[in-house]
Amino acid sequence: MASGFLQDNNYLLRLVTEMAGIAVWEYDFIAGHMLRSNNHDKLYGLTWQTEWTIDTFLDATHPDDRTKGQEFIQQSILPGGPDDYAFDFRVIWPDGIIHWLWVQGRVVRRNESGQGILVRGVLVDITTRKAAENRILRISNLYRALSEINQAIVRMETEETLFPLVCRMAVDFGGMTLASIRQLNPETNLLDAVENYGSGADYLKSTVISASDTVPEGRGPAGTAFRDGRNVIINHYLQCEMTKPWHEQAKRFGWGSSGTFPILRGGKPVAILGVYHSHEDAFDKEAIDLLDEMIRDISFSLDNFDRERENQRIRSDLLASERHFRAYFDRSMVGMATTSPATGAWLEVNGALCKMLGYSKNELMQKTWADVTHPDDIEEGHKAIQRILKGESDDFELNKRYIRKDGNIIHAHIASRVVHDENGVVDYLVTIADDITEIKNHQNQLEHLIHHDPLTGLPNRVLLNDRLDMAVAGAKRVGGNIAVCFMDLDGFKPINDTYGHATGDNLLIEVARRLTFVARATDTVARLGGDEFILVLNGLSGEDECRHLLNRIMEIFSLPFQIDRHEVSMSSSIGVAMYPDHVTDGSGLLRHADQAMYIAKQQGRNRIHFFDAVNDHLAQVRSEGLSRIEMALQNGELLLHYQPKINMRNGEVISMEALIRWQHPERGLLPPSEFLPLVENSEFEIRLSEWVITEGMAQLDAWRKSGINIWVSVNLPAKHLQSKGFVDFVLSVMSRYPDLKGRSITFEILETAALGDMGLAIRKMEDCIKQGICFSIDDFGTGYASLSYLRRLPASTIKIDQSFIRGMLDDADDLSIVKGVISLADAFQKEVIAEGVETIEHGVKLLEMGCYLGQGYAISHPMNAKDVTNWINEFKLPPEWKKSLD
Repeated sequence: MASGFLQDNNYLLRLVTEMAGIAVWEYDFIAGHMLRSNNHDKLYGLTWQTEWTIDTFLDATHPDDRTKGQEFIQQSILPGGPDDYAFDFRVIWPDGIIHWLWVQGRVVRRNESGQGILVRGVLVDITTRKAAENRILRISNLYRALSEINQAIVRMETEETLFPLVCRMAVDFGGMTLASIRQLNPETNLLDAVENYGSGADYLKSTVISASDTVPEGRGPAGTAFRDGRNVIINHYLQCEMTKPWHEQAKRFGWGSSGTFPILRGGKPVAILGVYHSHEDAFDKEAIDLLDEMIRDISFSLDNFDRERENQRIRSDLLASERHFRAYFDRSMVGMATTSPATGAWLEVNGALCKMLGYSKNELMQKTWADVTHPDDIEEGHKAIQRILKGESDDFELNKRYIRKDGNIIHAHIASRVVHDENGVVDYLVTIADDITEIKNHQNQLEHLIHHDPLTGLPNRVLLNDRLDMAVAGAKRVGGNIAVCFMDLDGFKPINDTYGHATGDNLLIEVARRLTFVARATDTVARLGGDEFILVLNGLSGEDECRHLLNRIMEIFSLPFQIDRHEVSMSSSIGVAMYPDHVTDGSGLLRHADQAMYIAKQQGRNRIHFFDAVNDHLAQVRSEGLSRIEMALQNGELLLHYQPKINMRNGEVISMEALIRWQHPERGLLPPSEFLPLVENSEFEIRLSEWVITEGMAQLDAWRKSGINIWVSVNLPAKHLQSKGFVDFVLSVMSRYPDLKGRSITFEILETAALGDMGLAIRKMEDCIKQGICFSIDDFGTGYASLSYLRRLPASTIKIDQSFIRGMLDDADDLSIVKGVISLADAFQKEVIAEGVETIEHGVKLLEMGCYLGQGYAISHPMNAKDVTNWINEFKLPPEWKKSLD
C-alpha cells in the first residue's frame, strides 16, 4: 500500500513508473521510517532494503559528503529552517564505483514547535551529467593552461623559465594533480628531474628513471615514451602492469591516470612531460590532442630558444625577440593578430585566425576587428582598448563572439597585450584568440538539461520555480492576477500500460505541444514529471478569464490523440490557485493548486476545481485520515473480532459475524465508528472489504479444521458488491479453501446497497449463491426497501436493525416495526435475526414473537478469534429464555 504522500497526490507512483533513474521517497522523523519507490535502493547500487534509515543513507554516502548531507537535512527540519533543500553528493556502490546523486527534499509537515517531521523528495542519478561536466571542466582547464602557456611563450627566453611555467600551468590551470619534466643526462643516460610541481613532487625528485630498457627503472611510462618517441597514456594507473612499481605512491598521492609525452628538440627526444590526474580515464582524445599541441608549442619554444641563442651573436636583442615572435605568430595553432588600438585595423593576422573566421588573409586585412565582432560584444572590447590608450592597463582578457564569413557565430577567448616602441609609446596590440565554441555549446546544453524536461523540452521544476517567483514579483509590482494551474492527465497509466512506454512518451509530447499551442506568449507551460503539467497564467483580469482559458484547454483535450497509429482519448483534471486570492508566494500557489487538482480527481475527474481554503482543507484532512487507515492496513494494525449469532431456543451457535477493529499504536483499540466513515465511498473501501473477506475465510477454514462447524458473516459494502471484479475476487479467495466449498459464508448487505442498479446486484448475488454463498439484508427497516425489492432480492435472511430491537420494550412504534419485519420474513419465507439483543428481557420478548435467532451483548460482546473456541464450549443459554419456551 502506498504512503499518504503517494496516495494524496497520485503522482509519485506515476513518477516512479514513468521516469527511469528518478526515485521518490518520504521520511517520517517521528516513526524513523522511510517509504520509497522501488528503484530508490538501486541508485545506491543496493538490492531492496527492508528498512532504510538515516544511518543507511550515511553508510552509502561518500565520507567527504556526509557532513554536507547532514547539514542540509538538519537545517531544513529545525524550527524556522527552510522547507526546501537540494544538493548533489557521491555514493559508493558495493563494487567500489562512485556514483553521483542529486537529491531534492521538502519538509511537508512540521509539529507545533516548527520541527520538521515529514520530508518528501526525489533522487536522481547524475553520474552521467557529472562525467560530462568533469570532461568539459578538464578540457576547459587544458584550454586555459594551453592559452596561458601560449601567452607566456612569447615572454620566455630559456627552458629554465619555460619548464616551471609548463608544470605550474598544467596543475594550476589544467586540472592535473602532478606535472613533471625530465631531461636526458647524456653522461648517465638517466632522465633527470628538472621540474616537478603538484602532489608527489618531492617524491619524484628522488626517483631514478633511466632511458634504457635494460633496467626496471627504464621500462615505465617515462623511459618508454622517451625511447620510442611516442605518447604513453595510462588511463587506469592502479590496474596497469607497466606502472606496478609505483602503485603504492599512486595510492598515496592520488594518481588515477597519467600521460607521458616526449618533448622534441631539433626533431629528437630530449625530455618528457609527465602529467598525472586524480581521475581514471582523464586522457581522452580531446585531452591528448590539447596536450600534444602543448608539447608542440614547448618543442617549438625549445627550438626557438636554440635559434635565439644562435641569432644573438649576429642580431641585437630586439631583432632576436622580433624573430622569435614572428616565428611563433606564423606557426601558432591558435589565432593571432596585431592590431592598431587607435583604429582597430588589423596590422597582421596569422593563418589560424583566418581559418577560424573563414576569410582569406587579404579579405581579413581589409576589415577591422569591429567588422567581425558580434554587435552586442563591440562595446566591451572598445572599453578595454580605451583603458590601454589611457595608460590604465597593458593587457586584457575577455570572451567574445565573432561572426564568420559564412554567417555562423563562434565563441572565442581573447587575450591582448600592448607592445610599446623604444620611446614607451603604445605601438600595437598582440592578440591571441582561442576558439571555445565547443566548450560554450557543451555549457549551453548542460544549462538546458538543468532547466528543462528532457522528454518534452518544457521548463522543469527548477525553471518553473524561477518563473513563478518572477511572476509573483511582477504582479506585486504592477498588480494583476496570476493563476497556477496543476494539470494531471486522467487515465494515463492504463494507456501507458496498454500501448507501452514509447507510446506513452509520445502522448506526453503531444500533450505538451497542445498546451504550448493554447498558452499565451506571457504564460509558462512546465512539466513536473510523469503526467503532471503546470500552467502559469499571467496578467489575468480574474477567475472568469482564467476559467475561459482553461475551458479552451479542456475542449482541445476532448479531441482524440493520434499516437503511433493508435487513437487515444484523454481528459484532464485541473486544480487552480490564484494570486493574490489564495496565497502570495509561488511555492504556496503550487501547493494549493496541487490540492485543488486532487479535489478535482475526487469529484469525478475531467473537471476544473479552484482552490477553496475551507472545504479543500476538510477534504485534505479526510484524505490524510484515509491515508493513515491505509497505512494501518499495511502495518498490520487492523484485525477482526467476532460476535456470535445463536438460536435462542436451544443455544446453538449459528455463525460468527466478522467485525473490524483498529489496534491504534497510540489510541488503543478503536471501534469501526472511529474510522469507517472516512473509508466510505473511497477507492480504498473495496480493498478493505477484500481484506475482511480474505481474513474471514482464512479464520473460517481454521475453525472448520479444528472441528468447529459454524458459518462466518461479513459486512459487504455496496461499492464492493457493484464493482466490476467482485465475483471473480470471491471465487479466487474460495479457491484457496476447497474444503469449505463456499457453504460457510454469508455476505450482509445494507438494504440500500442494490437500489442503484437492482438488476446488476441480483446477477452478482446469484453468481455467488451458485457457489453456496448466502446473503443477508442488514439493518432492515432503516432504508427504503419496498415489498417488490424484498421479493426480488435473493437474500435468505433479514436482519432487524438494532435500533428497533433496543427500543421495542419501551416504544410501541419500535415494537410494531419488529413485529412487522418478523411477519414479512415469514411471508417471504426468509429467516429473521434480531440484532441488538442487549438484555435477557429483549430475548424473552423476541422468543414470544417467534424470532428465534439473535445477536447482541446479552449473548456476547465481539471477541478475539482465539477466544471463540472457549466461549462456544462454556456458553449456556439464559434460564429465562428456556422458561419462556416452556
